[in-house]
Amino acid sequence: MVKMRSYLGSRAFTLIELLAVIAIVGILGVATIASYQAIANDMQQAGAVEAVKSGLARARAVAIQSSKPTLIAFRPIKTAPGEQLVEVVLAQFGGDVYDWEPTGTNSVPAGTSLRLARFVPVSGEVAAQLPRGVAIAAMGHQFSTMNDSNTLACSGDRQFLPTSHLIGKSGIPEAPGVIPAVMFAGDGTVASRLTVEDADWCFVDFNNDGVMRYEGEDYCNYRAIADFNPPDPCPEDVPDGTVNGFAPETGCYLGAFYNAGGAIYPNRNLVEEMVPMCHRRDGDEPFVLVTPALAVYDADTARKEYDALRWPDTKQGASARGHDLTDIINKTARVLRFNGYTGIVMEGSTQ
Repeated sequence: MVKMRSYLGSRAFTLIELLAVIAIVGILGVATIASYQAIANDMQQAGAVEAVKSGLARARAVAIQSSKPTLIAFRPIKTAPGEQLVEVVLAQFGGDVYDWEPTGTNSVPAGTSLRLARFVPVSGEVAAQLPRGVAIAAMGHQFSTMNDSNTLACSGDRQFLPTSHLIGKSGIPEAPGVIPAVMFAGDGTVASRLTVEDADWCFVDFNNDGVMRYEGEDYCNYRAIADFNPPDPCPEDVPDGTVNGFAPETGCYLGAFYNAGGAIYPNRNLVEEMVPMCHRRDGDEPFVLVTPALAVYDADTARKEYDALRWPDTKQGASARGHDLTDIINKTARVLRFNGYTGIVMEGSTQ
């Protein structure tokens, strides 16, 4: 007689066991997605670094071939509602130098003249764009030699000034950033200023219209003649509506101010109305920040790590933004430095 095997006594999954299996699968799935995202972010940053290196090499080659000062600027541009990318622009000295006159009394006394050079995009060079979410920061090197002893205590060499986030968050305007730039002399070495013209500052005339656009206004950068009923100081061929004189530095606050012990002064900034360097509007042409070191970092990760609502367009917001982004850059950024003899790009630590 053939015995039939009974399955009535076999054990089935309980609801608790089934839920446990589902939970384990979910945890593994989340871990896999997180790992994939981390790898994707690393690959994106690596690709951005290579794109920046390629741009730097091209700028250096153009400088050597033309024997002209050449800079590479990294400016945010709006590409769609709520979206921006960083554009990479090559520019050369356009031959115009102005005695820029500040209007404020903070950091630079009123009436002090500073030499300002105009650069224009290199003809035939197509501006590249970095991947979405990638940002660039410049070392605040130009702000490490101020005469104010307190400023020396918070040397710009210890922090980075990043590009702007033009679109803000939740409709709230964000504290501005800068347009970082690296300048190459005609021999290919990295320069901190336009020595041949004794110019400490420069701006890129991105649309090559002969004027400097700042905070939505055009400035011709020409001084008025001190005389009775003087003629218009601006040239006749400048765009309609151009403002006589120079872009004002008023209201430009960047970076954090540290004391010698490393504590932050929330009501002070590394840059306080010294020059019109704040980049708040798409299409503006503020002074670029020429830097000896560039940092490439993931702006999306930085904005998740810190609350961007702490960065409104105020002195305190600029201080918080400068501190937070310098912190994330020191932890995660890829920093590019340059050989002092050749100008060839290298990678190095932020420390």
